[in-house]
Amino acid sequence: MPRSQNGLNTVPIRKHYRKRKKRNPAGKIFVVCVLLIAVLGGAIYLKKYGPTREKASLDAYYTYSHEDEAALIINDEYIGELQKEGDTQSGEAAGEESKETSEGSGEESAADGESEAAGEESEAGSEGEAGDSGTTEAGSEAESGEAIVRGGTLYIARDSLKSKIDDGYVFDDEEQVMRYATDQSLVSVPYGEASYTIDGNSQSGDYVIVFSEYEKVYVAADFANQYSDFTYQLFEEPYRAVLYTAGFEHDTAQLKKNTAIRRLGGPKSKVLKNAKRGETVSVTKNHGNWSNVVSEDGVIGFIKNSSLGEVTKQKQEAALPERTYNHKTMGRAFSLGWHIITFVDSNAGLSRVLGSEGTPDVMSPTWYRLSDSEGSISDISSSDYVKTCHDRGIQVWPVVSDFENEGVDDETVLNRTSHRDRLVKSLIKAASKSGIDGLNVDFEKVPIEAKDGFAQFIRELSLECELNDLFLSVDNYIPASYNLYYNRSVQNDYADYVVVMAYDEHHKGGGEAGSNASLPFVQQAVEGTLEEVVPERLVLGMPFFCREWIQEGDALSSMEYSLLQTSTYIKQHHLKPKWDEALGQKYAEYTEGDATHMIWIEDKKSLEKKLALINQYQLGGCAFWAMGFEPESIWSVVSGYMK
Repeated sequence: MPRSQNGLNTVPIRKHYRKRKKRNPAGKIFVVCVLLIAVLGGAIYLKKYGPTREKASLDAYYTYSHEDEAALIINDEYIGELQKEGDTQSGEAAGEESKETSEGSGEESAADGESEAAGEESEAGSEGEAGDSGTTEAGSEAESGEAIVRGGTLYIARDSLKSKIDDGYVFDDEEQVMRYATDQSLVSVPYGEASYTIDGNSQSGDYVIVFSEYEKVYVAADFANQYSDFTYQLFEEPYRAVLYTAGFEHDTAQLKKNTAIRRLGGPKSKVLKNAKRGETVSVTKNHGNWSNVVSEDGVIGFIKNSSLGEVTKQKQEAALPERTYNHKTMGRAFSLGWHIITFVDSNAGLSRVLGSEGTPDVMSPTWYRLSDSEGSISDISSSDYVKTCHDRGIQVWPVVSDFENEGVDDETVLNRTSHRDRLVKSLIKAASKSGIDGLNVDFEKVPIEAKDGFAQFIRELSLECELNDLFLSVDNYIPASYNLYYNRSVQNDYADYVVVMAYDEHHKGGGEAGSNASLPFVQQAVEGTLEEVVPERLVLGMPFFCREWIQEGDALSSMEYSLLQTSTYIKQHHLKPKWDEALGQKYAEYTEGDATHMIWIEDKKSLEKKLALINQYQLGGCAFWAMGFEPESIWSVVSGYMK
């Protein structure tokens, strides 16, 4: 064995060489391919299912026709129509499925453990559902230009102001005047000026208050805010006005994290705004995973529900003091009798209708009538008539009517400011001359086109009656869909008494025979009117007449009979009327030749059934058409219900 120099045995050292394996390039390629596929797959997944960061322009989202236009959002409702183009990704069209993802702390993430399964059907995202956030649906009649900004002042279009904020503004485009009545004063504003009047006293402002442009009439929001209770904020780039009226209640929530407000409900929808944690939004509709929201700065869109904190109710507090409408009162339930006066000499017949067995508390002679379309009236009043009534403790509230002169156009009288002013002044002047106690307005042919003018007439006449210590009462048909524009709620605020004429249930030309005023019909008239008028101001109008109906083959005709004439009619034809409990009155009929004669009878018993409604509903009183139609004894019956 070989030794080393130091004498030690040594073992020969062999060099071992590990045999190099030949590297396989195919494996490396495989790994690279797997990684590429993973990256590509992730990119495809994120592109398909992940949230987009693409921004949507608010200028294109809202409807802007002019550079000074502002998007108007009132009580979380966008007044206009949102644009649709540019947002047709998967999951946003109606009926498509949305592959939703949950949202991370700053941006939606496709892999934070909260993503919904692919294929889950989105509960939000259609164009129609976008309307639930406060937008109008396609086909809406709302137009652009509902608000504009001039010199930093926000102006609101007339139609939006009236329909969404306060219907009390009345516009006369012919004479270029806007009117508004409060509980105490009348405000008048000429178009295109910064000055205005309150009860005729001049006032001046810093901006034009009302003007016409873009085929619309605009009113300064700051001016309207003096009389109409709302708050608003104006935002820029682009202009957006967010307005809430007093008393409006809505759901709100704070954001739990930074999140995107999207155009529609789905992660592929464009981003309208990146909202911050802690911001408050209005929640207008919950779709399950997404909700329609309105941000405080006027962005309407969708937010993932996982980003919303607790939803709570919030009510807009009133900023203006509550109005106090003054009303004269008779102090108890009272009776009124309409007295038909056709010419001056007819006033001499007063003694014939004021019997010894009782009288109404108020006489209402038909003295004042519209004589032209410019607000003039004809006056057939009598100071002797007034004195006779006053001597017997009876008040006088003459009728002012619109139906005697067929040539009069109510629309022109009521909608034209100068004509309406002339009518009010004429009535107050006539009242002062005759020494009457009040007025009874009986306008029965007001067209719907004059609804604003009629309401304003009642407001303006009321303010003048209050100044002159006059009662104001207004006659009405029974409420029906076709006459709701008579606006009994305005009458309730401004008139002292509102009368419902609860008769003509079946009338000439109606094509059907029946009672003139059955008990169910009268009760319905009362209940319908009470939806807008408080009981103590409601007066129940009843008939001192009924109708005979004559059916001969297909021909139907009718005749009116007073209570006195009805009694004679029953005796002449030897009728034996039968009481109809359901209708609350008697019925009789007879046949003569080929004709059947039918009559639903009004008498003491039927009227007592109706009078009982005054106590049942605690009404302000009763009225009767017309004086001279009744037996004197009826007034002792009426007085028993006037408490």
